[in-house]
Amino acid sequence: VREAVVSTQSTGVYDRAADFHKILAGDERFNHIYADSPSHICFRVRGKEEINYERAVEGLRRRGLYIEYYIDFFRLVPVNESFGEEQLRDVLDEIYDVVMKEC
Repeated sequence: VREAVVSTQSTGVYDRAADFHKILAGDERFNHIYADSPSHICFRVRGKEEINYERAVEGLRRRGLYIEYYIDFFRLVPVNESFGEEQLRDVLDEIYDVVMKEC
């Protein structure tokens, strides 16, 4: 039974990631990287030469968003079943806003 639950959860993550990859690939504000990752959504913000990712993450946390970054890109793993396409679009709007205004 535990294997079935883990398998279902994994499939959900992979399905959401595939959907999110499509959304991100169509958003010109972002440079979609590692597009072939089955579970991670990795991207950079376009339009700024240098981005202080620590400052961006601090700004996002002040808005109640906890986003990971790795050296020079943001990274999301869509494990929460209630986090859907609309929420992703809202988060991308917030990330873009913070980077453009605060970094």
